[in-house]
Amino acid sequence: MTTPLLECSNLFVSLKGKTIIREVSLKVQPGEFLGIVGANGSGKTTLLRTMVGLLSPQRGEISLMGKPLQDFPPEILARKRAYLPQSGECHWPITVERVVELGRLPFIEPWRKPSGQDQKVMDDMLRECELEEIRHRSVDTLSGGEQSRVLAARALAGQPEILLADEPLTGLDPYHQLQLMALLKKMVLDSARAVVIVMHDLSLAARFCDRLVMLHGGTVLAIGAPDQVLTEENISKAYRITIRRVEHHGQKSVVPWECL
Repeated sequence: MTTPLLECSNLFVSLKGKTIIREVSLKVQPGEFLGIVGANGSGKTTLLRTMVGLLSPQRGEISLMGKPLQDFPPEILARKRAYLPQSGECHWPITVERVVELGRLPFIEPWRKPSGQDQKVMDDMLRECELEEIRHRSVDTLSGGEQSRVLAARALAGQPEILLADEPLTGLDPYHQLQLMALLKKMVLDSARAVVIVMHDLSLAARFCDRLVMLHGGTVLAIGAPDQVLTEENISKAYRITIRRVEHHGQKSVVPWECL
């Protein structure tokens, strides 16, 4: 059996005396695109930050490639996983390509310049995220959506084994939302890497994710293929809305319809 890239076992997480995550267990396999969905306050960001290692669970364990997360030296962990936080903003007066270069730092020896391979990876990410035309602009002059794309390119430039992204579509127009989702999907299809993404757009979650974890009140309400998770019953309970199902060229999706 393949060792999961990331595994959470019976997690309990409390913040300021309040339990946010209760008994959450899940596995992320190589080559998997896993979406975390749920209403505001359901615990999505807390769970992701715990999976990254920014929060410590009161109970439960997290392992990366079969090894406890806390056993990894920081420099090795920086090569294995990348974190794209929610609503990231850039206030540094440096160029776009310099920000993307920061994603390669775990692979660059101290006081050394990026290698030819490093430069190729950075150029590839600038092209994939359609940032080539603004690569020399100062990042603090960009719009919020452009900055989001720059930060996504920085995270992807590290070629992590697993990318954990918290609502990376926020602030992006529909074109760039689809572009980023397609890029992340390509990343997992072309390699043994994995993506874990927190998102609100159920239509895109249904279309692009291999599996979904739906949280409700800090616990797992449902986990499985999108068709199994995005049922009328689950969505009614988690979101208090109804949905309409659509299918186009064999691809299934859902559209939020009415409040209950």
